[in-house]
Amino acid sequence: MKRCPQCSRDYNDPTLSFCLDDGAELLDGPAVMDEPLTAILPDSTSGGSGRSEDPTTLRSQNADPTAVLSGGTFPASPVSSQKRKRVVLVSLAVLMFAALGYFGYKYSYPGKEVIDSIAVLPFENQANDSETDYLSDGVAESIIYELSKVDELRVSPRSSVFRYKGADIDVEKIGKELDVDAILSGRIVQLGDDLTISVELTDVRNKRTLWGEQYRRKVSDLLKTQTEITDAITRNLRLKLFDPTNGQPARDLTKNNEAYRNYLRGLYYFNKRTVDGFKKSIESFQDAIDLDPGYALAYVGLTKVLLTSAGYNTAKFSDVAPRAKAAANKAIELDPDLAEAQVVNGLVLTRIDGDPAGAERAFKRALELNPNLADAHYYYGSFILRPAGRFDEAIASFKKALEIEPMSIPISANLVRLYYYAGRYDEALEHGRKVYALDETHPTTKYWLGRLYAYLGKSREVEEVCGDSVSVKDRLTGCDTIVAYSLAKEGKTGQAREILNRLRSGGAETGQIAMVLIALNEKEQALDELETGFTEDRYSLVSDVKHDPVFDPLRNEPRFKAMLEKYQLPR
Repeated sequence: MKRCPQCSRDYNDPTLSFCLDDGAELLDGPAVMDEPLTAILPDSTSGGSGRSEDPTTLRSQNADPTAVLSGGTFPASPVSSQKRKRVVLVSLAVLMFAALGYFGYKYSYPGKEVIDSIAVLPFENQANDSETDYLSDGVAESIIYELSKVDELRVSPRSSVFRYKGADIDVEKIGKELDVDAILSGRIVQLGDDLTISVELTDVRNKRTLWGEQYRRKVSDLLKTQTEITDAITRNLRLKLFDPTNGQPARDLTKNNEAYRNYLRGLYYFNKRTVDGFKKSIESFQDAIDLDPGYALAYVGLTKVLLTSAGYNTAKFSDVAPRAKAAANKAIELDPDLAEAQVVNGLVLTRIDGDPAGAERAFKRALELNPNLADAHYYYGSFILRPAGRFDEAIASFKKALEIEPMSIPISANLVRLYYYAGRYDEALEHGRKVYALDETHPTTKYWLGRLYAYLGKSREVEEVCGDSVSVKDRLTGCDTIVAYSLAKEGKTGQAREILNRLRSGGAETGQIAMVLIALNEKEQALDELETGFTEDRYSLVSDVKHDPVFDPLRNEPRFKAMLEKYQLPR
């Protein structure tokens, strides 16, 4: 029996420690009325003050309860067996309550279910100044990056949340669509050098605001402010950021606020996938590096934008390759355990060094470091599995990337390419139309869906995706190549040659020129173009030519076979 020392209420439940009426700590009730009351956890130094402590520190002149907990026995003593049992029960109860308290604190929000998922929406740029959009986008993207390091937390990827940019925010609806428990929304206003960032964290399951704050800072304090916001979110979700450097910034980050701002600009312009965007992105990443030569993520960004710009026909591969390789090598030198650095290392090893074996090791290392990095799955499928003709594995790798980044248009569009190369045309059409419905303007979507239509002889659909047959001059999407190929297959050779001449004068990729020449039945000229291309960018072009059905008319040509043997990819 237990008794409250305040109200003298008796309790028969041995698991209770506090009075339900007045909250006083319960005392062990007497076996007989003249036995003095004793505290559940007596303080050996004060003669029983009632202060709770670890049961393993309990001591008695006559008994050691830890002996019972460890399977031993009490030494002989005058203390009654009933009291010894009570001490053991109390010790076990305290341990149980301590464990329940710890796990209850760690895995739940008071009175609510656990919060283990969050979406960080693009911040609203209330200044309505496109020149400062990089701040509103960049702060949100950086918070996503930092929160993704929390093992206990699932964070919606950038590709999923940025489709809500500029839309009216209904947190309950967005929460259901993204299947998350909490949403962080925010607003940014910049007036001169003054910056105001307002943020709100909402439990979308019950529309309950968990936390809100407004930060008034100078633009020069942007990095510090973003860190404060991230820390506040994790505190309010009762989580702790993974910090491998014991409180010091990791080498993928920077202490230089201006370098950080330039990094945000680089990401912002890179994601536009435009000619001007690539140019400004390269400049911004380089500015970040100049300000902080130890900023590993800035080198990662520079490598990716340089190689991507070549893929979009806005730069010549041979011109950007040396700079991209130097940037990737520096990222690895600064932080070999940064998953993003291993990814760009893999890109360089494939596209520039022609070392797929080394690249495979790099991509697999990236996946070990961060299994939830979509780029690692995507590039592994693109540059290791696809060139080897392992299409089922490549498609599975792409689908894994899309589980992580379900709204990534580049990954989805390149999945169309995989289905096409694998000869799974129905799946390619079905998936391509879905991606095109999501974003009709994205260059990669237009290119691969248009190219699929052209190969299948669907000229009307080609025009719907790629535009008018004569006026198309879109080197960024490659639509001019596709239209020329489609026209040549239809027998409209005059219009096809008109576009072909523009392609040649505009510095189009040799593989695309060869594609049009094949449709014009000019095989020798197509082979000339391919041989030039193989010497300049062997890995990318050879890996495509091996599997693209557009080049089937050349496969029985002795010269073509000899070239593939000469320029074969390393095994």
